[in-house]
Amino acid sequence: MAAQQHHFERQTPQLSDVVKSFQKHWRTSDKGLLATSANPELSLQLNGFVVNTAIHTELEIDTNMREDMVTQYRLEFSDQLKQIFYDSGPLLLEGMNHTVDLNEIDWQVKQPSTDATTTSAVMQWQQIGTANALVIRFIGVDTEGFELRGIHLIQSIKSAANPVSTVCDTGWSVSCVISNVLRHETDNEIQQNGFIVTSYQAISGYPAWVWLLAAWLTAMFVLRLCQVQSFAVYAWVNAVFVFIWLIHQHWFVDWEPYLRWPLLLAFAVLLLLYRGILIRPKSLAAPVWLVSLAVATLMLVLMPSWSFINEVPFYFAWAIIQQLLLGPVFCNQLVKHFRGSHALTAVFVGVIFSIIHAPNHTLMMVTLVAGFAWSYAWLKYENIYANAFSHALLALLFYQLVPPQWLVSAKIGVFF
Repeated sequence: MAAQQHHFERQTPQLSDVVKSFQKHWRTSDKGLLATSANPELSLQLNGFVVNTAIHTELEIDTNMREDMVTQYRLEFSDQLKQIFYDSGPLLLEGMNHTVDLNEIDWQVKQPSTDATTTSAVMQWQQIGTANALVIRFIGVDTEGFELRGIHLIQSIKSAANPVSTVCDTGWSVSCVISNVLRHETDNEIQQNGFIVTSYQAISGYPAWVWLLAAWLTAMFVLRLCQVQSFAVYAWVNAVFVFIWLIHQHWFVDWEPYLRWPLLLAFAVLLLLYRGILIRPKSLAAPVWLVSLAVATLMLVLMPSWSFINEVPFYFAWAIIQQLLLGPVFCNQLVKHFRGSHALTAVFVGVIFSIIHAPNHTLMMVTLVAGFAWSYAWLKYENIYANAFSHALLALLFYQLVPPQWLVSAKIGVFF
């Protein structure tokens, strides 16, 4: 990431720079905008510009006021999509070239609710994140000729920002051990260019190909140890490792948009091939439903929030695809040729399922356990809906419950 200039500047602003409903407060002059009332307001046409509180910390207002003159104004940044408003309260406008440090303001946050009431809170500038609209309200200006000559919201981060150290404040000693990497090389470049980010402690300094090679050799050893003779099994396992290698390549990011339709087509073919399993599950799988509900109830007790509900339908469909690959496709291929119990097959599939989620360390550990449980449940009950329900419900609750310094995101491969 190279250093970029992210300035919003309007030198000699025109009426076209002001949202139409606010233009009645102004008329154009030779050097900018001339106020037509004692309390003029303007909402700027940002035209897609996004205010980022990490890099925009100063606002400059140029007027024709004498250096010894003082009046008042208010700032209101907002997120128009979410309908959240951040009000500065009354501020002093002093002199011709006035600069305000946005970090020094206690922002009053206002969010209208569905029942016509308004909730409010106080927030610091860095906590706001982003905004896409700005209203400036001047109070009691000189009606004889208050002139606004320029607005500058400049990129004002320091040239050398101090990186924030690893976050390990959960009180659990294991939290530091399993914190995610978050692309350390990118973090370092961002910090060198003046952005402040949080970096996490890497578990291992070895490059990805080392652990990937070690995992592949281990998988081949287990297959030989279990006396697997089927070429199809070796083909499936090697295909998984090829897939893992592919999604860790940087060029995969550029190709990802073109792969969506082929993947959707492949999923449709998968559903068609296994339509019998979808139409008629082998058993009710009551223990899977009951255990999943019990674990979900415990997770809701620990983090009582139902915000995940809206995501359940989509995630359930995605869980069916994953469970078809995990159970009918992979487990059924392995169990025919493994010289061992269903538990051994489930362990092997759980390990493979975990490696697919690399390098997301926390997700790898969770999917190791979950992959074993769902694989064993499939081999025992063969009910795709029970597994998909368990997958969707517990995964969404897990994302809600786990601390951000442990998980950060559910992405894998080069997208992590």
